Amino acid sequence: MYSLIDASLYEMKNGFTETEESYKCLMCHKSIEKGLIYPVGEQFYEASKYMQLHIREKHVSVFSYLMEQNKEVTGLSDQQKAVLHLLFEGKSDRDIQDSLKIGSASTVRNHRFSLKKKERQAKVYLTLMSLMEEGHKLSAQNKEDSLLFEEPFEITEKEYEEVLKKNWSNGKLRTFKLQEKHRFIVLCEIVKKFEIGKIYTEREVNALIKEVFDDHTFVRRYLVMYHFLARKTDGSAYWIKEKEGSDIDRKKELKQQMKEEKTIAGVYCVTNKQNGKMFIAAVPNLKRQNGLKFELNGGTLLNKDLQKDWEQFGEEAFQFEVLESIETEGKSALQLKEELADAKEKWCVEKQPYGERGYN
Repeated sequence: MYSLIDASLYEMKNGFTETEESYKCLMCHKSIEKGLIYPVGEQFYEASKYMQLHIREKHVSVFSYLMEQNKEVTGLSDQQKAVLHLLFEGKSDRDIQDSLKIGSASTVRNHRFSLKKKERQAKVYLTLMSLMEEGHKLSAQNKEDSLLFEEPFEITEKEYEEVLKKNWSNGKLRTFKLQEKHRFIVLCEIVKKFEIGKIYTEREVNALIKEVFDDHTFVRRYLVMYHFLARKTDGSAYWIKEKEGSDIDRKKELKQQMKEEKTIAGVYCVTNKQNGKMFIAAVPNLKRQNGLKFELNGGTLLNKDLQKDWEQFGEEAFQFEVLESIETEGKSALQLKEELADAKEKWCVEKQPYGERGYN
């Protein structure tokens, strides 16, 4: 029977698989049929939300379930598990030292380093296995031919189609609450509804977007932010920029535009001035930190604690600050990703945006 350990990384993190008819828990194999409403007390849940509720009530979390597995499954010693569990709870190095009766703070830092090393080794191993299974050839030419976009995302034809299949149904977009890369793919499809060379009013833009997704304002902002659409300053006109007489494929043109656009990656911090709580994020393009504001203002941010405080205190209560800038020129997507991860980890260790101190 298909188990959590056999699942993909995406399925493993969610704790369930999805088919056209149902959701199935990977920990106890409970199946929940789609298209039904499930009552719990005075609340009503659609299938996916009910599955998430089931996991919380029966298994606490995927993290808790995995932590109960033995070393043969996790590759972690009991001591490493204990440290990882406290880190998951947002404990500081001092708290970990006290809880585990560890002699010094340097010992805790060594545990952190050891766990980080395991993470990197796991990433390399997963990449090697994926390349082996797909028979992927690591030549620059093959890579150039297989990718739709190189910066800031590497998107293959296969991935492009899989994302659309998962998030599109009967000509309608299921959700816009997607990771940035998948959101970008979805926008590539939405922009196909617009004609090259035609000028649109804001109302016409909204009408076209509503054909696939109801929240037209949110999607319209992202179409502009990602340079799919250009517009006048007053918002009275929108259009797609195209070279006259060009028959260049839309995907290739977008790729070229992204190559030519100089980007600065980095780490930024959002601070709640009312309570001092912080959120630290690393992004491949600092210009797009405004995307976080769009999500917060649209009420769609997946970080529920930050979203709740944003709605309670208002935008004026939050301060955005760039902590570190990283040059992107001449770096592969993998190199940039690793640099961003290291930079974010460094700032998280310094500022400790966990538990009562933050939103991470």
